Amino acid sequence: MAEATRAIQDIEKIVIAMINGYAIGGGCEIATACDLRVASEKALIGITAARIGICISLENIKRLMDLVGASRAKDILFTGRLLPAREALSIGLVDYVVPHADLEAFTMDLAARIASNAPLSVLGAKKIHSPPLPQS
Repeated sequence: MAEATRAIQDIEKIVIAMINGYAIGGGCEIATACDLRVASEKALIGITAARIGICISLENIKRLMDLVGASRAKDILFTGRLLPAREALSIGLVDYVVPHADLEAFTMDLAARIASNAPLSVLGAKKIHSPPLPQS
């Protein structure tokens, strides 16, 4: 999983996660590696590793902490609870919550707006805000 999320983070394109339902465990880890996250109002997001006795990589924990802060990340990791989309938005785990029926159109419009900008400026912003993470 760490290699997959690193590849998503490091690609020289903007990656938008479109969360249409559940993003649990690996799905949440993949979403945190993306540049932006758009969730349906019906989405549930979380990392349930504590419930099943596994650990996620240091890199993926760091990504989660960078998005939501240390205390919220600990809450997510320690409890293994699933966050409704609106709560995920309020803590910074997702960037947008939209009605379920509008999810794809909204995400495609967001991608088009980004693509219409100067590519080097967008890539520069991505690289500045995506510092290398410690590898586990």
